[in-house]
Formats: sequence, C-alpha cells, structure tokens
Amino acid sequence: MSANMQSREWRPDSWRRKSAAQQPVYPDPTALEAALLQLRQLPPLVSSWEVESLKQQLAEAALGRRFLLQGGDCSESFADCESGVIVSKLKILLQMSLVLVQGARQRVIRVGRFGGQYAKPRSSDTETREGITPPVYRGDLVNRMAFDPDQRRPDPELLLRGYERAGGGIKIEWADERGSFGTERDVPGIVVGISADGDAQLLEVGQTSDSFAFFSGGGQGGQQQRRQDRYRDNRHKQLNQSEGSKAR
Repeated sequence: MSANMQSREWRPDSWRRKSAAQQPVYPDPTALEAALLQLRQLPPLVSSWEVESLKQQLAEAALGRRFLLQGGDCSESFADCESGVIVSKLKILLQMSLVLVQGARQRVIRVGRFGGQYAKPRSSDTETREGITPPVYRGDLVNRMAFDPDQRRPDPELLLRGYERAGGGIKIEWADERGSFGTERDVPGIVVGISADGDAQLLEVGQTSDSFAFFSGGGQGGQQQRRQDRYRDNRHKQLNQSEGSKAR
C-alpha cells in the first residue's frame, strides 16, 4: 500500500490529522487522556453487527426500497436520561413510522436521536456577561450550563458520565425486548393516524396490525413475534468521545 493510500486510510483517530471545528480546549491534557483511556477500555455502546445491519438498510433506502425516519432532539441534558422521557419518544417514533407504512406501503427504518445527544455546536467559543467571559456552554458532555468560569471549564470526567447515560438510554430502549413495546400487541393503544381531512384519529386495529406485518416482514404461521428494528444516532461533536467509544 502506498504512503498516500495509508495517509487516507480511516482510523478512529484519523480526525487528529485534520482541522476539527467545534472542539473544546481542555485545560488539563493529562486528565483528558486519563478519561479517554477509561473510555477505550469500556465496552462499545454500539456493536459492529448493528452498524452493518443499518448500513444495509440505508443502502436499500438509497435505492427507494425503504423510507428513513429520523427523529429526536438537537441537544439533550443528562437529566433527560429518564425512562419516561425516552419511552415517550420511542412511542412517537413508532406512531410516525406506522402511519408512514400505512400511507406509503413501504418499510421504514426508524432511527432515534435521543439518550446520548449531549453535545451541541456553538457559534462562538466564549460568552460574555457583565465583563465576565467564560467558555461557552457546549452541552453536558463538555461542561456545565451555569454561567461561572469554573462550571464552564471543559471537564473530561463528563465524557465518562455521558457514556454512562448513553448506556442507560440504550438499556431503557431495549428493556422491554421480551415484552410488548414495539411489537404488534402494543400497536392499538399508541398508534394515531391522520385522516384525509387532516384530523388525528386512531387507526383501526386491522389497519395497524396489517401495517406492522408489512413493516416487519411478518411471522411464520404466527409463531414468530413481529418486532421492528430500531436504531439510534447521535452527532459526535466531541470527537475525543467518538474515538474512545467506537464500535469494535
């Protein structure tokens, strides 16, 4: 392999060879490296087979065989990592996907952006009030919201707290893997459709069951439980965390 091809080969730390915007400046590089070392030793939040599965489905969407539905928040706080909040968002995503299936008769890829979106882009590196200019708040993954120089100082320990809460969010999403949420049995109580005149209405049970069967591919003789895959994505504005918590 030529030196030029090696220089372009992607690695989790490839970003370090390039100019990266929106990255905080940590005042203690030693503390940052210690936190990143811990992240590298922790299990990945996303498995490689999940990545490959989503890539395959996105390729089908690019060919017009599936519809990509992505929903969630621009930015979350650690306080948002609460079961009731996450489950409510999951239900909304399921509602929207089944309405799309009913109308378009096409399988939908559900991608949720929640339970991990703890960093946010900013237009400036600092913020000034009454003559005080601390770093700008970049999300709970980086620093704290309180307008105080100490609270706004980028803290590498928050990278670890973000990992913990993202893992907790994943656990909440899949906690009912053996239960009914996201399966056909759960559909009638949560699916809301849109009528021809624009009014919200509860879809008929027959319609929702039919949509769910079409979406999931159905079961074999009723023996296979019909469950929809769901994925999650987050904009990794904090590249240190992305490098440390990569899928392996």
